[in-house]
Amino acid sequence: KVHFLHHPTKDKLDYISNHPFPKSYDLLIWGAIVQYKGITEFIDYLSQHPEEKMNVCIVGKCASKDLFNKLSQTLPSNITLIHKRASFEELAGYISQSHFVLMPYYSRSILSSGILMDSLSFGAKIIGPHTGSFKDYTQEPLLKVYTFQDFGDIYPIVKQKKDIPISIEDYRNFLRNNNWTAFAQSFTRLLTSE
Repeated sequence: KVHFLHHPTKDKLDYISNHPFPKSYDLLIWGAIVQYKGITEFIDYLSQHPEEKMNVCIVGKCASKDLFNKLSQTLPSNITLIHKRASFEELAGYISQSHFVLMPYYSRSILSSGILMDSLSFGAKIIGPHTGSFKDYTQEPLLKVYTFQDFGDIYPIVKQKKDIPISIEDYRNFLRNNNWTAFAQSFTRLLTSE
């Protein structure tokens, strides 16, 4: 038998209320910068499509010096690279300044993501690959999650959806319904029903 449980969440929405910044970025990419996440390919795509003008902030530590050098040398002017591991407090500020958190992952390499769940816990609107939890959450009425089949889908999402606000109360309800306590209760029910 196969059963599905949501990845447990924590409510970090109060961090956001402490960071009421104007939006400076269309897209925020955060977390460890490693090859499988598709970040270098997304930067290459934006370099080849300058008409898709989006302000992008990338916050994270590169897995290697070679990867950092490659990124630094190919960054278009509309992309800011902050080479550091952000604290939750700092991350709340970056998310508050961004219309979306983007996960440019290869769909064949990912089904869900801790970054997805952490970003939702801060009230972020999400753009991710059309697979796994990302695809499932597009159907979740409490959240604002959008998916792409290829990088060409991202710019239209940004243009059409960036001014759609989130409902803090909806996000809070989702996070409450899927917190660690709810996860443990669901897991216990599965064990005792077998």
